Amino acid sequence: MPNAQILIEWANSLGFDLVLRPRDLPTYTRRVVAESRGKQGPRQKRFRLENRRRSGR
Repeated sequence: MPNAQILIEWANSLGFDLVLRPRDLPTYTRRVVAESRGKQGPRQKRFRLENRRRSGR
């Protein structure tokens, strides 16, 4: 999360502490994660190919 540091500094400047606490994921989020697990292999292959292309191999 690229803006996490900015968020923390902003909250601190206003006199707040940012506290994250674990909790259960919403039902919709759990369903999306479960449905996308089958796509993990093809995505990893695509990411490997893109990394090779970027590095010039």
